[in-house]
Amino acid sequence: MDDTKPLYVQLGLSREDDIIVAYIPAEAEVMEEYPYRDGTREFVVFCQSGKVMDMLPLDSKGVKWWLVKKAARALCKDHIEPIKFCAAEDFSLKCLPDVPQPEGTKLALRCYSRGPWIKLPETKD
Repeated sequence: MDDTKPLYVQLGLSREDDIIVAYIPAEAEVMEEYPYRDGTREFVVFCQSGKVMDMLPLDSKGVKWWLVKKAARALCKDHIEPIKFCAAEDFSLKCLPDVPQPEGTKLALRCYSRGPWIKLPETKD
């Protein structure tokens, strides 16, 4: 990555995109898939390590984060717990709260209105 550009540019995000930052499972295991319906919309929900990671709509529209959490509750699964919400241009690694990183996880971010999770590179800071 080019360290002279802001992180959101390096990741291909718009400065206005709202993002969610969280620790997600780091394992490279095969994700479980579950069908899910919300009204007239149909989705495929993806779980890893017992947590709903994201969902893919069959209508190609966006999937806001609250809808992912709703699907997790309906499927009796856990969801990823965000540690930060902000605009992409306001995000930096230095602005993250000082919370312990759970074992077996990786720091990642996702746009609020669509996935996938983007794993952030390891830093020495």
